[in-house]
Amino acid sequence: MKRQAHSVLWFLYWLLAFLCALLACASLAVKVLVDDINLYRQDIETFLSSQLNAKVHIVDIQGRWEDWQPSISIEGLSIDGLKGQPELSFALMRGDVKFDPAESIRAFTFIFSQLDLDGMTLRYDLSQTGVDAEQAIKAANDNVASLETETSQGGFLTFLLQQSSINMSGTRIVLQPRYGDAVSVAPIQLSLQHDGVMHQLKIEADLVSTSARSSIKFLAEVEGNPAKKAVDFYLKFEGIDEQLLNPWLKLADLQLDSLNAAQEVWGQSYRGRLTYLTGRTLIKNFKYQAYELEQLTVQTALHRRDRGYQLQVTDFQIGSEQSGIDIPKISLDFERDGTRIHPRRLMVDKIELASTFKWLLKQPFMTDDVASTLNTVSPIGTVKNILVSWPETTELESFELAADLADVGINAWTDVPEIKGINGLLRLNQAGGEIHLTSHDFLMHYPTLFDHAWSYNDAKGVIGWRFEDQGVVVASQLLNLANSDLSAAGRFSLYLPFNPDEQPLLNLQIGLQGTDGLQAKYYIPPKEVGPETYQWLVQAIQKGEVKRAGFVLNGVTRARLPDYQLPVVQLFFDLEDASFEYQPGWPAIKKANSFIYFRNGELIAEATNGNIYDSALDFAWVHLPQTTDKLLIAGSVSGDATDLQRLLTESELKKEVGDDFNDWAMSGSVSTLVDLNLPLSGKAAPKVLVTSNIKQGRFQSVKDKIDFSQIKGDVSYDASLGLSSGPLKAKLFEQPISARISTRLMSNKVKKTEVNMDSSISADYLRTWLDADALSLLKGQVDYHARLDLCPGKVCNQLVVTSDLIGVEINAFPPLSKTKSQTMPLTVVSDLGLTYADDRSVVRLNLADQLRGALVSDSKGLERARFSLGGAKPEIPDEAGIWVDGKLDAVDYAEIERFIAALGSNNQASAKKSSGLTDTKLKQVDLLLSRFSAGSFDLNDVLISLKPEPSGWMLNAQSALLLGQLWLPDDANLPYKVELQQLTLNNDDSEAKSDSDIIPDVIDIDPQSIPSVDFSIAKLLMGDKKLGQWSFKLRPYDNDVRIEDIKGVIKGAGVLGQLRWVTGSTPFSDLTLKLNGKNFNEVLTSLDVTGIEMKSLDSYLQLTWSNAPWAFELGHADGELQFTAKQGRILDVGKSGNILRVFGILNLQSLGRRLRLDFTDLVESGVAFDEMKASYTIKKGIAYTSSPFVMTGPSANMVMKGSLDLVNETVDKDIEVALPVTGSIPLVSVLLGAPQVAGAVFLFDKLIGDPLAKFTTVKYHLSGDWGDPSIVIDDGKATKPANKTVPSVMDNDHG
Repeated sequence: MKRQAHSVLWFLYWLLAFLCALLACASLAVKVLVDDINLYRQDIETFLSSQLNAKVHIVDIQGRWEDWQPSISIEGLSIDGLKGQPELSFALMRGDVKFDPAESIRAFTFIFSQLDLDGMTLRYDLSQTGVDAEQAIKAANDNVASLETETSQGGFLTFLLQQSSINMSGTRIVLQPRYGDAVSVAPIQLSLQHDGVMHQLKIEADLVSTSARSSIKFLAEVEGNPAKKAVDFYLKFEGIDEQLLNPWLKLADLQLDSLNAAQEVWGQSYRGRLTYLTGRTLIKNFKYQAYELEQLTVQTALHRRDRGYQLQVTDFQIGSEQSGIDIPKISLDFERDGTRIHPRRLMVDKIELASTFKWLLKQPFMTDDVASTLNTVSPIGTVKNILVSWPETTELESFELAADLADVGINAWTDVPEIKGINGLLRLNQAGGEIHLTSHDFLMHYPTLFDHAWSYNDAKGVIGWRFEDQGVVVASQLLNLANSDLSAAGRFSLYLPFNPDEQPLLNLQIGLQGTDGLQAKYYIPPKEVGPETYQWLVQAIQKGEVKRAGFVLNGVTRARLPDYQLPVVQLFFDLEDASFEYQPGWPAIKKANSFIYFRNGELIAEATNGNIYDSALDFAWVHLPQTTDKLLIAGSVSGDATDLQRLLTESELKKEVGDDFNDWAMSGSVSTLVDLNLPLSGKAAPKVLVTSNIKQGRFQSVKDKIDFSQIKGDVSYDASLGLSSGPLKAKLFEQPISARISTRLMSNKVKKTEVNMDSSISADYLRTWLDADALSLLKGQVDYHARLDLCPGKVCNQLVVTSDLIGVEINAFPPLSKTKSQTMPLTVVSDLGLTYADDRSVVRLNLADQLRGALVSDSKGLERARFSLGGAKPEIPDEAGIWVDGKLDAVDYAEIERFIAALGSNNQASAKKSSGLTDTKLKQVDLLLSRFSAGSFDLNDVLISLKPEPSGWMLNAQSALLLGQLWLPDDANLPYKVELQQLTLNNDDSEAKSDSDIIPDVIDIDPQSIPSVDFSIAKLLMGDKKLGQWSFKLRPYDNDVRIEDIKGVIKGAGVLGQLRWVTGSTPFSDLTLKLNGKNFNEVLTSLDVTGIEMKSLDSYLQLTWSNAPWAFELGHADGELQFTAKQGRILDVGKSGNILRVFGILNLQSLGRRLRLDFTDLVESGVAFDEMKASYTIKKGIAYTSSPFVMTGPSANMVMKGSLDLVNETVDKDIEVALPVTGSIPLVSVLLGAPQVAGAVFLFDKLIGDPLAKFTTVKYHLSGDWGDPSIVIDDGKATKPANKTVPSVMDNDHG
């Protein structure tokens, strides 16, 4: 071993010695060569020219050694005419290169301790003939490839950084286009600094054209040995525009219209290999031909991987923030094979489809067909976590893609359905793909098949597709779909040929369970099942739960192609709690168990255990044949008659029966069989047969107040024959009734339904039903026959009621009154709303052509009416209210008052508060009364008119004896006003009645009901006697009623007074009157009073009596009487002395006769008086003199004291008469002995005067009856009248 080791060491020793000797020889040779290099300048030019295939020229080259480092200086180096690249030339003004052998050996590469280049120019001239852009680009690519190959071991940048010092100044790169100005990169300043540890390379240059300039900066540095340490570098371009790039782009025959760009690059290399590279690019206002780009920003990063590189693109944005493409992150793993790049994996963070395709649609490279398709499809949503991978040894198209879909959707396009809300995993390759669907807001719509989209909040399954030679097959595995209304499962397959003229093939299978029945319509294809069937199914199923349902469709879908055929369609629905509207306008079946089956155009539906309206459904069967357009329906229901009415008024039967039943209400137990044949199209009438058995039914019209109850019998309706029945029993107006219904065709081809009835009704019920108070005059039970007519459109609707009124009493004035046994025809006709379009109805009544009425009623009762007396037909009033007119022969006031009250015009209950007409419906009364009687007061040919006036009503009366008005105010606080222009009272004693005949002893009047009345008479007559003007005010108070302000004016004489009636537990009346006149003879003459004359009268009367004013009795009257009469005389009045009845005993003529004094010559002129006055107190009808009766006159003075019994008409008075005498002869003797002489003496005394002014006083007592009193003179003897033939003033007063 030692020997062998010794031999090796010896070998190494001699090898080292040899190498040293060799290096010494080489160094010596190099030194000699460097020092004499100028001698070989031409040889060097020749060598380089042959190697470069170019013309190389060197002006001068010098060599030397400095510190064992060879140094070479070159001046005027130029290279041009390169073979194959004549456009490329190179020139260097001066270059100094110093080679460092020691560092080169240590770094195992060429190391220069000095590398200075000055005035270097690289020119690329494209203007030379034969050079085109394509050749230039190819040559440049070859040069780059060779450069990469040459520097791949150590890296060109590493090589530069390993040098000790590099300085480059005045360097230029010039590009001369074929046309236009040259573009240069100049000046290029390069410097390398090396402080022993840090190596820094810095390059600055400007890219210059004739009109633009851009700066370029490059910086590289490394700490330590660049061959062993990582090198960091930075590159920046600023201000790059189209003017700078277009000359370079001309190499590729490109020309930009607009550009503003900037680029920054950061990177690192290690031992000549790129470690990473990052960059930031900004491009604005890019425009090339029709292509425009508002903005492009992108950040890139290139990292070395174990195998190849990874390119990362972040913040990739094209366009503006509002409209553009924004991809947060893109990553591409690739490998290099020389100049070829092999992608291995592409990863994209997410792509917003809406903004991406929106941007793409605006790009000019988009063709019209593609743009139209994309615009129709309008993809939306987000594709996230995109991964595209290429397995090794595969081509680019052999990719595998996987991505997550978030709310992805597209619109429908041709035969592709609309899909929205796709969430799940996407896998695809060049052969096809699939989506693993997991979505909570999923929508799908086949617009070519279905009218409605399908929406689900839970969708799971796999949908796949594959590409075939002639088309695409889209198919699914089992899809489970659900929303709040349904749970479904299904699968489909769709073959879409590429040829648009070839039919796609669709197979669709859907199953439903636990589903809302309303969802069924969404899964029925209208065209495939037929529009009529589809519409029928959609409208039929209104509610219900689908226990099970199935749908199968298999067929082609492009109806536009001539070979299109309807697909095979089958479906069924098993429903519970279903609402089924089998035909519009007919009652729905509700809450039923229903089964619906459809196959190729034929449909059958069955329903049980449900309701039609509120009636129980026994069974229902619906059949829609394939070969007909009629719907066949049969069924049986049991329930209330209300549903039968609804069938007649709410279904299509309404067109047949009209609106007549709308105002009627039906009820009661009904069993009904229905058989319908309903056309689905055209105007053919349906065939309808409805048969009902009614028990305890009710048929009521609230508006017309007709109520049939307890109806029993069978009723049928046939669409061709109308409504009919057998014998029906019922009750109407609370009375039994028998009826029968029949329908007949009228001349105008209108079906008229008649209900004939026989029954009875009480008069009170009839009055209430008609709301006619006038019928309150009827008493008893009315037997009648009625006929109810009903027609479609109400063209003949009416109710006619007739009766002979036997058994009815009418308490009215003739000719309207009758007894129960008499016959008087009554007819009542109601139009049941025919006359008016609203709810009003017209009722006409006719009572023996004596009382006729036209009444209009609405829902609130009587609205308007007109009543005519005397037989004339009344017209319907134009306004709301009640009108009364007509003519009566003889009417008593009490009877006409009762009749008008029955019409609603006399409301005594409210008389005190108002006129009684404020709230009444009465509008006007116009009556002609041939004779009108009110007690003893009779009027002939009286016209009475009652009309409304502002703030009240005005009653006008006109006849020969009466003319005036009564104003009835609406305001309860205002008094009535009676204003009579004339009133003539009858003074015919032969026809006059006593007060007891006119006014009854007891009148039932509530004082509180007496209204306030202002009464005035402008002209009061008693026969031919003028009684002047009169007025008073009637006023009710809380405890009494008063007639105030009694005023009368008779020929200048005035009457004032008042009457008070005090009510309560002890009622009484109080009368006060004052009569005053200055020329009272005119009053007496006006009143045709001849028994007394007087020039003036001043009187006062006050009476009080118990009870009401009209119950006056002298025997119960208390009060007082005072009067003073002046300058008058008492005459022989004969029968005209009634007004002196109370004072008859004071008549001097009567007194003279009682004294047997015969003043025959003086009687014709009467007894004169200057003054006559008295004051009486009246108690219980007896007047007592409170101050003596005194009469003074030219012939005698008289004083009386005593009493007058006004009830029994007796007198009890003491009378003292002072008589004048002549001389010593008393006048009384003359009077007693020779009356003729006494008269002469009396006249003489009056002519002579005072000589006879002496008086003789005579006293006597007067008692007994007013008409025949007894007289007792001083001697106390009673004296009767001597001559019975002498007329007494009292003789005719009482007899």
